[in-house]
Amino acid sequence: MSVTFNGPGKLIVADPGTTAIDMRDLYSRWKDWVALGNASFEPAFRVVGGDPTEGANFIAPYFFLTNGWRIRPQEASHVLTITGTVLVDGGGDPVVPTLGTFQVLVKTVVPVRAEGVATGGGSGPSETTIAAAVWNRSTAAPVAGSYGAFVQKLLTVAKFLGLK
Repeated sequence: MSVTFNGPGKLIVADPGTTAIDMRDLYSRWKDWVALGNASFEPAFRVVGGDPTEGANFIAPYFFLTNGWRIRPQEASHVLTITGTVLVDGGGDPVVPTLGTFQVLVKTVVPVRAEGVATGGGSGPSETTIAAAVWNRSTAAPVAGSYGAFVQKLLTVAKFLGLK
């Protein structure tokens, strides 16, 4: 992946031959560009996630383009594959058209990950306790009793009427 950062234009421009952009790599290249003396330009990114969890796992990062920054594909007809989640702070499309009249298809590849968070080392209520609390919760008038008792009454009526 090769890109050029245009600070005044707030553009990340894919160089000729670039047909794939990895958002983690792009974010790293932007940090390198800022460190090379370009800190006077408004930040291009805000990132949420990427934090390590157990072992070699991490929370999937979300890359937000900020301050009007956008990505522009190379000036050629091609398919641009962007790997990772890229969004625009405040909404909008992260990719702008080429300057020429090229056919560019932008394909995003976002790895599917299930995020799990352990809370309190298992000290919360069990599934059984939660289910019992729901079924035993008092119902409001006009049906007196618990939700569990209400469902039992409905089943009795359904059976009486010959419904399953």
